Amino acid sequence: MFQKIIVVLVAVTLLATPAFSEEQVTPEQRFKQSIEAIQSGIKSIDPETLAAWIENERDFILVDVREANEVEALQIQAEDSMAVPRGVIEVKLSRKIKDLDTKLVLYCLKGDRGMLATKALTDIGYTNAYNLDGGILNWIKEGRKVSNMFGSFEMKDYVSNFK
Repeated sequence: MFQKIIVVLVAVTLLATPAFSEEQVTPEQRFKQSIEAIQSGIKSIDPETLAAWIENERDFILVDVREANEVEALQIQAEDSMAVPRGVIEVKLSRKIKDLDTKLVLYCLKGDRGMLATKALTDIGYTNAYNLDGGILNWIKEGRKVSNMFGSFEMKDYVSNFK
């Protein structure tokens, strides 16, 4: 009888342990869940709307939150733009842009860092921060112009190597 009780207790303990009762959630899965939660709580803008804002010279600041080497390779041109890496966005922008109602459009490569940066700025009080849906890759995919030290150009028949 005692052995049966021990066996049952061991079985219940093993089944109650997360490793045995459900699949372990990986850090990548947790990150995707976090991004999905953030996405529903921030403002976004699509490439078509951003292109119209740029063309019509709307009053906003375009903020590239990628690293310096990424910005050198390609960027979106707007009348008022700046590059501030995601890792220091709260510190740098809060020093440069004092008006919390300033319209900001943030972008990165694929959209995740842009979302994180938009949320961070929203959390510290910026009321008009937008993330560019899909980042610069989506901008390019839709046939929009980008620029670098060689000038401004479109990337025809673009296929991304990024997943």
